[in-house]
Amino acid sequence: MKYLRTPIAVVLPIALLVIALCAMKPVEKPEPPDNLIYGGEWPDPNTMKIPPDQTIFHNEALSTFESEGNFYMSRFNEGWILMTHLFVWKYGPIRGWGIYALTISPDGKRYFSKHQLNEKKVKLASDHLFVMEGANSVEGKDGVYRVKFNIENFACDLTYKNNVPAFRPGDGYVWYSKKDNIFQFSLLTCPWADVTGTIKLPDRSLQVKGEGYSDKGRATIFLTKIAPYLYSIRVFSPPGTPREDRWMFGLLEQQMHPSYGSKRIPTLHLCHGDKIVMATKFYDLEPSGWAPGKDTPYDYPRRIKIRAKDKGWILEGEYVCGEMFDFLDVLAELPAWAQKMAQKFIKRPVFFRSHGKFDANITSPDGKRTHISLIGPHEYVVSK
Repeated sequence: MKYLRTPIAVVLPIALLVIALCAMKPVEKPEPPDNLIYGGEWPDPNTMKIPPDQTIFHNEALSTFESEGNFYMSRFNEGWILMTHLFVWKYGPIRGWGIYALTISPDGKRYFSKHQLNEKKVKLASDHLFVMEGANSVEGKDGVYRVKFNIENFACDLTYKNNVPAFRPGDGYVWYSKKDNIFQFSLLTCPWADVTGTIKLPDRSLQVKGEGYSDKGRATIFLTKIAPYLYSIRVFSPPGTPREDRWMFGLLEQQMHPSYGSKRIPTLHLCHGDKIVMATKFYDLEPSGWAPGKDTPYDYPRRIKIRAKDKGWILEGEYVCGEMFDFLDVLAELPAWAQKMAQKFIKRPVFFRSHGKFDANITSPDGKRTHISLIGPHEYVVSK
């Protein structure tokens, strides 16, 4: 859900990226009367009905920089991890559609592919999630989503079938400036899903069986004002755990750019069996154990403590990072001449991705205490 998900700069054609950056005009620091973060009541997410048309990609052109994306991740076959992102960015008449796919084997081998779509061949639906260009498509509604990509060195045909309903945090909107129409909209299309299908990599093909997560986001935030920090955690019960005993924990948190007050944008959800038992923006996050990153001035956290209360449930846990499986310095992907140009407009986004383990004690409304030990990836993004 992030929504600017900063890999935009990684996968875009270099020339168009620089043109877009040059075209953007600096925005004065907005001072809206209020900043609304996922406003409104958060009803029981298990009874929330998400209209299919809230998952669509939009065609209208805005006067601000806009991005939209659909992110899918899964943990499957006892240790494989897949992260894919279909996205579009727009600035006036300039648009760029792209896909990236990051696959990690249990022994740490990294497969990364990226692809630019032909905008003239992109087909969209106006009443449900549907994007197609050639052999690449994402389509779904009513809790079942199919992801079919066929790009260089990567292909997949995966079905994400929800174990729990899609839900929206509050009204889904974070308003940075109503005056300037600067906002982001977020929706968890798959808070927790079973994932099946096939993946083809350069040296092997896989029959996939696992669990996953998906979100859809839209944002009108300028690249000059992207979030300086982002944390995401998606962890699952170990393979072989009976369905009724399975848990899934998800967290996504950003911080607003200082121009908008550096406020937190937090979302946390906890699933058990076939229900979302906790969904809230009220929790404490405490990173620690900072370690230096590779060839970058930034450090990353090795431990993250999380404490939350919601509708009688209490969670107290800690995520411990294990092996780093992906490190990405976005600007380093650009040629030297483009780096110098881009640095005039954007900061230096760096991604740290690692395997890890989340141990937590859960107290249910009836006072029952349960210890959970979940596994899955963590992303920490810093841009400052």
